Amino acid sequence: MTKKTKTILIDFDGTICQYDGWKGAAVIEGKPNPGAVAALLKYSTVFELVIFSTRAGTVEGRDAIELWCSINLPDSLRGLSITNIKRPAILCIDDRSWLFDGRWPSVNEIDEFLPYYKEGRVPTITVPLTFTGLLQMVRALLFK
Repeated sequence: MTKKTKTILIDFDGTICQYDGWKGAAVIEGKPNPGAVAALLKYSTVFELVIFSTRAGTVEGRDAIELWCSINLPDSLRGLSITNIKRPAILCIDDRSWLFDGRWPSVNEIDEFLPYYKEGRVPTITVPLTFTGLLQMVRALLFK
């Protein structure tokens, strides 16, 4: 088996698991987000995956994540590292992050930021800006 030398940090609440608000460290009610399990399976063949969550800052929260994973993830994804500490990684996948592209967000952009699952949020499109990409962005905005 090849040692995985690159790590990805993946947020738990709102990213791996559906999330509708904090109810306590040990309370996790969401199911896997659509596509999450398939993506994790694919990523795990190449990268070391680390679940990243402030919830894991308590024993109860960490235990709740482990239990959720044992119920909702296939056996091959059991035993992933879980942390509340930002570890060195090539990428973080998180529903509450600003993609820093050299431009700092304004105070208003920060104040008005919403994760994708909040109503009224315009989805972020990550396709190359070609004619096709532009067309996809317009369709997403018009037919959301």
